[in-house]
Amino acid sequence: MLAEMRMITITMGRALVPDRGRDSVDVVTSSRKPAPTLSLSPATAAAVAHVLAPLELRLTAHRRAVLAALEISDRPLTTDEVVHRSGVPVSTVYRNLAELVEAGVVVRVAGAGGGDRHELAEPFSQHHHHHLVCVQCGIVTDFDPSAQLERLIDKEVGALLQSTGFEVSNHVFDVRGRCYDCVSAG
Repeated sequence: MLAEMRMITITMGRALVPDRGRDSVDVVTSSRKPAPTLSLSPATAAAVAHVLAPLELRLTAHRRAVLAALEISDRPLTTDEVVHRSGVPVSTVYRNLAELVEAGVVVRVAGAGGGDRHELAEPFSQHHHHHLVCVQCGIVTDFDPSAQLERLIDKEVGALLQSTGFEVSNHVFDVRGRCYDCVSAG
């Protein structure tokens, strides 16, 4: 029966086809996979909305999906990974990531070979951490610093600041090398 129907219009992944024998039109959805259902935590949503409002940016459904993909990840994600996990179109993900980085909600993490990744900024993730960056495959892995490492960084940065007058807002500590998989592969 469907094989005998003619497609009239395709709009947003839906095909409008005439219902045989009647003057009405039925909607047949496409076979595209539905977007994954991700949920942004209420606390993160409220904090992000508070930051976006003065910038005249709204917390849209697409922004929620992009942020939810970043929020549930255990490491910074490439743009392609955000697209795949969120179900948001590629161009929309690029635009939203750029706006969210500019707003200070998301941070760009420099991967090896220019392969940038993104993660929630610390005030929104409530998780202070650093990164292991593989210079061969580009993977970026989070690691939690020990209290001793944090004290050492603070001490060294403090000494440097006394001589320069520079004011610190935060610090980033990335360790570059080769990940276990790349070392094992030779």
